[in-house]
Amino acid sequence: MTDPDLHDDPAEEARTFWRAQLAAAEARLSEDPNDRDAHRVRIQAGVASGSIAGPIAAMTHHLDTFPEDAEAWNLLSAYFLMSNQPEAALAASDRALSLSPEQQIYRYNRACAAALLGKSDDALRDLARAIDCDIDLREFARDDESLVVLRSRSEFQKLVGDAEPPR
Repeated sequence: MTDPDLHDDPAEEARTFWRAQLAAAEARLSEDPNDRDAHRVRIQAGVASGSIAGPIAAMTHHLDTFPEDAEAWNLLSAYFLMSNQPEAALAASDRALSLSPEQQIYRYNRACAAALLGKSDDALRDLARAIDCDIDLREFARDDESLVVLRSRSEFQKLVGDAEPPR
């Protein structure tokens, strides 16, 4: 019998989801230790548990094994942003883009890192390219604390639509 309150707790639903993802990734890794997607899922499950230092170390180790994994570099960039390491995030984003320049979506993390480093023009350029790739990023950009320094700029206002400058 299932707990009727389980679906009323989004945090518990997320934990259940990531536990299942972790179990599936571990099973895949037991069959193929070189399954890079399973490695990434295992690391993402660690992030979902609330810890960031372990996933950064695990992703760095993953990239030692799979240095051409552009998606992993992009995820590492996000993890560095989560741990307030914008310089490292920018470097990881640059690496992701060097490996997969057609993935303009990677520019979103680069924009966040550039904004945190005070490189507003670079951040706006990257944000514009990311939004061109995925219009839904406008919603994220409106509330993303990494981009707060851009909110008073007219270019930012045009990119995200109805975002209002801070008062």
